[in-house]
Amino acid sequence: MDNLPVLSITAFAPLVGAVLIFAIRSVQREQARVIALASMIVSFVLSLWMLSDFQKNDEFQYTEHVKWLPELGISYRMGIDGIALLLIVLTTFIGVIAVGWSWGAISYRGREYYITVLLLQTGMLGVFMALDLFIFYIFWELVLIPMALLIGI
Repeated sequence: MDNLPVLSITAFAPLVGAVLIFAIRSVQREQARVIALASMIVSFVLSLWMLSDFQKNDEFQYTEHVKWLPELGISYRMGIDGIALLLIVLTTFIGVIAVGWSWGAISYRGREYYITVLLLQTGMLGVFMALDLFIFYIFWELVLIPMALLIGI
């Protein structure tokens, strides 16, 4: 799994779930729950794998680097250190708990709720993984919108 972009898969698995729930209009609340839980579990399992495989040293690990806008010095750079790894494991664990706990509690606008929670999870994971300031800013802004919706509604 050395060449596998494990950080991107971990961060964007919830986004894939959100897109699936949004794109398939016939998805009902029960199906949205299963898709949301499955995508959260994928992220959680990958974070546990990273925790078990993590090497204690002074370097960022699982780094990914793709030049995005080189003339502006912007690139897609992701990596984690020990503190970020612990925050990622905690975030993915709480994400699974949040979706699992909401199964009986969310009866109104279930699809929208799960899409919002999945977008929030993607943003939080991206914030912990970003090594480029521009990418960090994008993920940070991605967190604000679903958080405002969850708080406001």
